[in-house]
Amino acid sequence: MGWFKRVLDMLSGNHNLEIKTLLPHYYDSDVVIIHAMFQTFTDFYEAYIEDHDLGLLEENPDKKFIKAMEDASELYKWWQDERPMRVDPIDVDPPSIQKNRKNRKNSEPIIKFIYRDSEHEKTYKETIKKSEKWEEDCYKEDKKMMKKLVDIHRYLIN
Repeated sequence: MGWFKRVLDMLSGNHNLEIKTLLPHYYDSDVVIIHAMFQTFTDFYEAYIEDHDLGLLEENPDKKFIKAMEDASELYKWWQDERPMRVDPIDVDPPSIQKNRKNRKNSEPIIKFIYRDSEHEKTYKETIKKSEKWEEDCYKEDKKMMKKLVDIHRYLIN
């Protein structure tokens, strides 16, 4: 059914891309680009799996195609299972801040609270450094996977 719906969509001029991994919100272009790439890929991959038996890949004489489908499987698992599990260290409160958060006044800004004393300021700065490194590592991994997707894109046809 997947290929038939795609044909009907193409014939009707329906070429909208619904990016299911982004909530209705403003996002910078770098975020939209990777989500658009992988939504397009996910739509292809799920339809391909529905329409084909990947067990038959071994019968395909085209070794490049087989490798591309193995990479596609790896990319799909990464996008669906691994990447969503990333947690920015800044989103996880250090225990000392969490413990004292209960004692702060509701109207007191969190930043002011964090800088209340030198111990919390040091913890916060360490967390910021970890977060910056985490962000850079995520960027590198995203870039690697986007390149891998670009490398196999010519095989993503039904």
